[in-house]
Amino acid sequence: MKSVQGGRHILSDDAKERLETDVVVSAGFASILALCIVMFVGLYNWSRYAPIFGPDLGAQQAIEQPVPWLP
Repeated sequence: MKSVQGGRHILSDDAKERLETDVVVSAGFASILALCIVMFVGLYNWSRYAPIFGPDLGAQQAIEQPVPWLP
């Protein structure tokens, strides 16, 4: 902790430190938010052009088979 030695420079140093801390925290938050946006856009584009699940080749019309116990 800083020693309090009656003077105005202590208050200005405290305000300067608070401003620096606010800038660092805001920059960190903004960088994390930007990273999340970049990841979301990247995953969205990747899923559009290279889907995880390929097309369902078995999605053609089902073959009807007779049920043996029905007349």
